[in-house]
Amino acid sequence: MFFVNGKAISGSFFYSVFQGICVGLGYTLAMLLMSGIRERLDFCNVPESMKDFPLTFVIASIMSLSFMGFNEFRF
Repeated sequence: MFFVNGKAISGSFFYSVFQGICVGLGYTLAMLLMSGIRERLDFCNVPESMKDFPLTFVIASIMSLSFMGFNEFRF
């Protein structure tokens, strides 16, 4: 929340810049991890039907499940 009653909260610009930098770093980390996994799978015997896009979707789904572990669950 950057605005309250139509007025900007002090420090909201710096918070948004910080948030943008952190999002960029997180995306870079996820892409580096995915490229490392795909490089390792180049040396494995992967069925022809699972190459390229299907394998990428499987990797992305497993990575999303692993990143969900960092989420704070509140019951």
